[in-house]
Amino acid sequence: MKGHSIGIAQRLRSFSLECNEAFERLTSHEATETGHRDGSQRRETAISFSPARLRQLREQLGAELASTVVESARLQNQARAKLLMIEEQARFIWVTDKSLQQATPWQVARLKAGWFGGEPVHDLCCGIGGDSLQFAIRGDVVAVERDPLIAAMAEVNLELAGFPPPRAKVICEDVLDIEIPRNSLLHIDPDRRSMDAPESGKKGIKHRTINPLAFQPDWSQVSRMVANSTGALVKLAPASEIPEGGIDPAACHRCWFSLSGTVREQSLLCGSVIERAKRQPQSRSAIIVRNDGSFSEFVPVAWIDSHKSLVPEATVATPQVVVDPNAADDSMLAAMEPLATVGRVEWWGKCDDRKLRKVLRERGVYPQTIKVRGADLDPAQLYKRYRACGEQPVTLWIGRDRSGVFAAITASKNT
Repeated sequence: MKGHSIGIAQRLRSFSLECNEAFERLTSHEATETGHRDGSQRRETAISFSPARLRQLREQLGAELASTVVESARLQNQARAKLLMIEEQARFIWVTDKSLQQATPWQVARLKAGWFGGEPVHDLCCGIGGDSLQFAIRGDVVAVERDPLIAAMAEVNLELAGFPPPRAKVICEDVLDIEIPRNSLLHIDPDRRSMDAPESGKKGIKHRTINPLAFQPDWSQVSRMVANSTGALVKLAPASEIPEGGIDPAACHRCWFSLSGTVREQSLLCGSVIERAKRQPQSRSAIIVRNDGSFSEFVPVAWIDSHKSLVPEATVATPQVVVDPNAADDSMLAAMEPLATVGRVEWWGKCDDRKLRKVLRERGVYPQTIKVRGADLDPAQLYKRYRACGEQPVTLWIGRDRSGVFAAITASKNT
């Protein structure tokens, strides 16, 4: 690791013990138990520091790193729910708000890691180490992250989980600046919050994008890395399309993962990973992953084959449109339900706050469920904003296409 990252990692290690002890005290004495969908009981905790301790942290670490310690403590509930397997012993996990949002849930990460067997894997753009943790359970992993703080968090997280070097090695470098041995197995998670995203129309600001050409590293760079590998898995946004040039779509398998009714990611399987995952090139699949880590396949092939006249070609080619306003048969929606939250579109249009509020009020409805993709909007804030618009629950979908951010309203299942 770079010297700066090493220094950060050493300081994080020194505070891991204090945070762990605070966590254990809360778990033992101050926390309350809550039930989860998987039937388990987990304790909800919130680690906090006294004003005097906060001043000490700032003096010891500086304002920026002290703020990071406090942020990680605040996010422990979400971090443990997303990254700790049910059977794992509770431990402190170093995160930031952004890195936690981008991390792969353990249920999906464990499934993907199983497709690599026990061979060494290079986990490129590893973030705080969500995927690396699962790779380390089954074999050696080299995790690469260019952000010094996030790389340091990944290193300490792997150590706290029981995977110090050489089992799990973290390199703080840009993936384009390191030498990756030819014929390696790769897991690549490009940054999808890229600068000057083409669909954003704005410069100098990072925007979430589904366009692989705007990822970092970009599609041509990812394609070269895949070409030099034995096998690779490239993580994409659920609605991403494979650009022309670079990786040949005919030689790949596209797989979508659903968890808790939400399509979490699309994975592009290349080379030997296709065979390891027992899939076929030039094909598609979807997997429903449950909260306990179990999973099942979702392949409505028979229904699609017998209903081709009812299914728009774009929907068959890639399930990026979860809600299809042209669906002529409710059985299509029923077929999609195991994979995702679905519904028949009752209204759609531009995502304008004033217009949306008016539509909701006229219909006497409020968004009980909100799905956001490709737009920097907080579902929790949207719920508060529109809750008073009506009493009948609906689902609000917000996404982005070439014309900008759009919204759609579908009836909730219980209406």
